[in-house]
Amino acid sequence: ITEIGKDIFSRIRESGHGVPYEVYLNLGNISVSQYRLVDAIHMYQGAIRSIKYLPHLARETSFLFDSLSAAYLQHGQFDNAVLSLIKSLHLYPIVVHNWFNIALAREENAVSILNQPHRSIIWITE
Repeated sequence: ITEIGKDIFSRIRESGHGVPYEVYLNLGNISVSQYRLVDAIHMYQGAIRSIKYLPHLARETSFLFDSLSAAYLQHGQFDNAVLSLIKSLHLYPIVVHNWFNIALAREENAVSILNQPHRSIIWITE
């Protein structure tokens, strides 16, 4: 069923006529479900570009940044995940759980650095 949805949303996106952000969002969600994280990141970025930071869509834009940060986190791009969460909080600060998500992304980043095989204090500080 994800292949059918992907095909439909891809055809809509390829039409190129004012593609709504929901199409990019759904393509991003399909890509995440298939563990194609780079594609998902591109789709979420396309959704954010297409929504154009309209003030009355701050909640939706914040959700797009949340989705983008989750894809970054799964892909191991911790700094980008944190930046996306900060942008999300800037747009819609009511979402308190994003503070926890920022801390979680920072913690996962620290753990990944410490688990790398050849580490030294000089390498970590660079």
